[in-house]
Amino acid sequence: MICVEELLQLSAFRNFTLLAGSAGLKRSVSDVVILEYESERGNYEVFNEGDFVLTSLFFADGHPEKIAPAIRNLIRRGVSGIAIKSVYYREAPPEVKTLMDQAGVPIFTFSNTYMEDIIIAVNDYIRSRNQYALFEKKVQELLNTLLPERVLEIAREIDPHFLPYVTSLYLDPLDNNKESQILRSLNRLNYRRSRLESARNSLFIKFGQGVLLLNQYAEKPAESARKSIRRLLADLEIDSSAYRIGLCDAIYPLEQLDLCIRRSLYACRGAKLQHRALLSYNDLGMYRLLFPLENSHSARTCYEAMLEQIVSYDASYHTKLMQTAESYVEHGGDIAAVSKSLFQHPNTVRYRLQKIKTILDSPDDYEFQVILYLLIRLKGLH
Repeated sequence: MICVEELLQLSAFRNFTLLAGSAGLKRSVSDVVILEYESERGNYEVFNEGDFVLTSLFFADGHPEKIAPAIRNLIRRGVSGIAIKSVYYREAPPEVKTLMDQAGVPIFTFSNTYMEDIIIAVNDYIRSRNQYALFEKKVQELLNTLLPERVLEIAREIDPHFLPYVTSLYLDPLDNNKESQILRSLNRLNYRRSRLESARNSLFIKFGQGVLLLNQYAEKPAESARKSIRRLLADLEIDSSAYRIGLCDAIYPLEQLDLCIRRSLYACRGAKLQHRALLSYNDLGMYRLLFPLENSHSARTCYEAMLEQIVSYDASYHTKLMQTAESYVEHGGDIAAVSKSLFQHPNTVRYRLQKIKTILDSPDDYEFQVILYLLIRLKGLH
């Protein structure tokens, strides 16, 4: 369901001016309808909860006293908002503004836009939004399956003509992650794609707070995925500085589409953690292991329990074992550097590390180093 505030992001609503009822901008919109003659007939049954009402107040031309009763009836019907086209009235009477503020229903004025164009724009937006929501659901289902044959089935549900090979890219907008902005970006990208021969095998899908780009190939190309994707971004005139970008950087058979997508998502998350504009999966380093561990229920249960042991000890004995562990990992195991950063004697640092080792029941020194590194890095992901 879309809300009034979301509609205001559409170009058809560019010259709308809010008069009152700002508390209702989050109201859900189910439809956009027109009020013209219903007031004369007293027929408000045609209006439903969630309707966003457009009107020129034609029925009240020369009779401003008719406006407030009509507005009251619309409020009783549960409309989500009202917009007055400034043909007969450029302002709403003070009584109406008070009504709208009390009811928490926004009221606007607008001009120079046909009501029919507004309705078409909203219907197009809802239709594209529903399609993107369906694709997003399919991608989520794809990421939750382990069966290659099911991966292929879902891929064909997304695109019946999916080619045998694919790579992926995830675009995370830096400026605005509002859903309406993402959908507008998607619509622009799909329009450009439709006009480019070089982009005819690409597919844009809303996923999370960003855009997933899937590029398809009839056969595995000789050039690298990175080079192929960079050329596509240039052809589509995508401003890479406006996004944080995660690149799969390999071309996979379609039955591994889930792996391909997941790697671009991991790469984008790694780019965010490392404050990078663009990052390839192969440049993730240790995060290639950490991200899958974080998403594993059994692994997460294990490392959260181990972290809790350290946290509980600190709480019970007023120690700073966790702080010491974090500093130890950040300084690459350099006791002198940890000692300096914490203003503690090196022997105090060694004592704390030995205590952590005992708590985690890790007698082997090398194993302890690995476990401690993984624990602190996994903790840092949250």
